[in-house]
Amino acid sequence: MFKKFIASSKTFSYFETTIDISNINDIQEIIDIFKTLLASFFANHNLIYLKEECLKAKWHIHDYNTVEDIKNEVKDIYICDHC
Repeated sequence: MFKKFIASSKTFSYFETTIDISNINDIQEIIDIFKTLLASFFANHNLIYLKEECLKAKWHIHDYNTVEDIKNEVKDIYICDHC
């Protein structure tokens, strides 16, 4: 099952990626994958400062308590770093 995740962030807003959450067991796994994909994008383009800022950010997902809640959601999911 693939879901679209979008950054909600002063620095990283509008970054979007699709993640297969079929075998994901908790929300932190989703956040870790999202953060890794974003950091890899920056590293691949030699944007080291942005990569470091991405890795330092405190990413989280609002309004969902479980992975099942996310799997059942029809809308895109926002991952936030600015609260």
